[in-house]
Amino acid sequence: MFSLMTAGMAVIMERKNGTLRRLMTTRLRRWELIAGKMAGMFVLTFMQQILLVGVGQLIPGLAERSRVDLVDRDGRVAVDPPQVWAVHALELGQAGRAIGSALDLADVAPMTQPYPLVNVMRPDVVRPGLDRDEVLAQAPAAEDGRFRVPPVIGLEG
Repeated sequence: MFSLMTAGMAVIMERKNGTLRRLMTTRLRRWELIAGKMAGMFVLTFMQQILLVGVGQLIPGLAERSRVDLVDRDGRVAVDPPQVWAVHALELGQAGRAIGSALDLADVAPMTQPYPLVNVMRPDVVRPGLDRDEVLAQAPAAEDGRFRVPPVIGLEG
């Protein structure tokens, strides 16, 4: 699913950038182009998944089982998944309290972002524009110092 969505996004970006029009001038049919994009993304996603699973199996302890799972397996105790999640939530809460008590957060003000926002746009600078008469001289039709365009609304009647 992810690979198909990524292939679709790639085709949309190529259409937006204008490269899709250049690709359509080749001898490829539309379905061949789309199938090639999807097949490439599918193979890439499949290879990434194989790599991730392989690394996870090779590095010991990377996917360490929880203590509850080990008790369930070794002690042959029937543990329901909600009980497992309750134990994990309890451990997570205890870890959070331990971290919170170890840090002095009394002087830290609440914030919405870790770093302040900075405007990265350049300041507006007034520069001379084009001459109005010169631009209107090149227009197909001009009237009262503006472009004359055909009406869009009210053509039905």
